[in-house]
Amino acid sequence: MVTRLQDDTLGQGIALAHAWFPGRHIDEDAIGEAIWLEKHRSSNLKNLVTEAVCSAFKGR
Repeated sequence: MVTRLQDDTLGQGIALAHAWFPGRHIDEDAIGEAIWLEKHRSSNLKNLVTEAVCSAFKGR
């Protein structure tokens, strides 16, 4: 099932919408918002990790 979900973009969007908005009716808006939130969270996490690694190498 995981392999099929990796190839199913709509299924991934629906899964993200359920994770971000439990109990909310899942429609196109919810899927779009969930995808945006996930990309934004991922970008923020990437930046935080980059800053932490840079700080570690600078000895802070």
